[in-house]
Amino acid sequence: MKFLLDVCLSSAALVQLLKDAGHEPISAFALNPSADDAELLETARIQEMVLVTEDRDFGELVVVHEIPHGPIIRLVRMSVRQYCRAMQEVLSAHADELQGSVLLTVSRGGIRIRRETHD
Repeated sequence: MKFLLDVCLSSAALVQLLKDAGHEPISAFALNPSADDAELLETARIQEMVLVTEDRDFGELVVVHEIPHGPIIRLVRMSVRQYCRAMQEVLSAHADELQGSVLLTVSRGGIRIRRETHD
């Protein structure tokens, strides 16, 4: 699976965790360090990447503004170590959910999954 890590989550530990699990992580820094949220969202969708962020603006873009998107994982208020543990949990228990227009919000309290439904 390919992952696009937003600039706020481009830690070496998270990149290594994804590589060790056989995935292809790429940092937003490597693609375009000045890209705005809408550009990152579009890039991830077109290139079939799971967008990983802690920025709640992505939720607003996809829920309020209904911008088309692929899978998004939003990690909420955690340390880098907690981010890594949360990603391990997502990959082991929810990898099958990472398809289509889905937003997984991961916090210390659990994982909330919001799947887009089109009429």
